[in-house]
Amino acid sequence: MHDKGFIYDHNYNFISFKGNKYQVNLHQYDIGIFAVKFNLYKHNKSKNKYSIITNTCDANVIIKTVITIMLHVLNNNPNCSFCFIGSPKDNETTNNTKRFRVYKNYMQRYFDTNNFDHVIDIEQSFYSLINKKVNVIELNLKLKQLFKKEVEITSNSFNNLTRNTK
Repeated sequence: MHDKGFIYDHNYNFISFKGNKYQVNLHQYDIGIFAVKFNLYKHNKSKNKYSIITNTCDANVIIKTVITIMLHVLNNNPNCSFCFIGSPKDNETTNNTKRFRVYKNYMQRYFDTNNFDHVIDIEQSFYSLINKKVNVIELNLKLKQLFKKEVEITSNSFNNLTRNTK
């Protein structure tokens, strides 16, 4: 079940060089944002599919493939924005997870701050790439309202959002 404002699920599958099948889901919302999620395909039915450590050593290939998909979506939707959560491993809290730190490095490399506002909530490992072709402040407010419930962000954690415009 999806929250209000949900439009469509864009699903992509790919197989890594090591033969592992992955699924990438981009949940499109009417405010022009795509929530990016991916997992090892064999974990699709698990409620923890985004947190499971796969030990496949495919991270670089996976992340670059996800970025390629994001760039494809951006090419077809030039005003779109993206968001995601760096899910915690079993021994982590939601605060500044290892996945979040890794994804953050990739986003800063591939999505220029001239075109995207990088807005992060370290406490919840929440990252958003807000397209500067739209009203950044307005979209950020709508994003906060839309995802408060879905990502179970605490009531004051959105006050901790920071902008990374390096």
